[in-house]
Amino acid sequence: RLGTPAYLAPELLAAEPEPADRGVDVYGLGVLLFECLTGERPFEGSTLEALYRQILDGPVPDVRRQNRAVPRELAIVCATAMHRERALRYRTAGLFATDLRRWLDGVPILARPIGPLGHLMAWAKRRQALATALLALFVTL
Repeated sequence: RLGTPAYLAPELLAAEPEPADRGVDVYGLGVLLFECLTGERPFEGSTLEALYRQILDGPVPDVRRQNRAVPRELAIVCATAMHRERALRYRTAGLFATDLRRWLDGVPILARPIGPLGHLMAWAKRRQALATALLALFVTL
């Protein structure tokens, strides 16, 4: 695994890593933005394994919980750049920069917050076996 551990995208840490693409860079830039806004890295671990577990399975921290002064739209931009699902991240660093520029210019950002259903779907994708078992139990009840 090449790269600075705290900035590695989840897809690079998976049991079967996906090939690196622009989304990996966007994720790393999102971590850097998070660090600039809060003074802390989003994920910490006493060992590399603990750090990797947090990146893969821990909740993506909300910038605003660490620093309440961060405007909501900027927090959404940061969360979009750091989204665990590559398809829900900015596709390129240029699109990420465009949304940051829009925020700076006071123009509505293009990214939108992910609602509870989106979070549930992302969790179910990461935990397919558990999600399937819970769904079967729900249907049975």
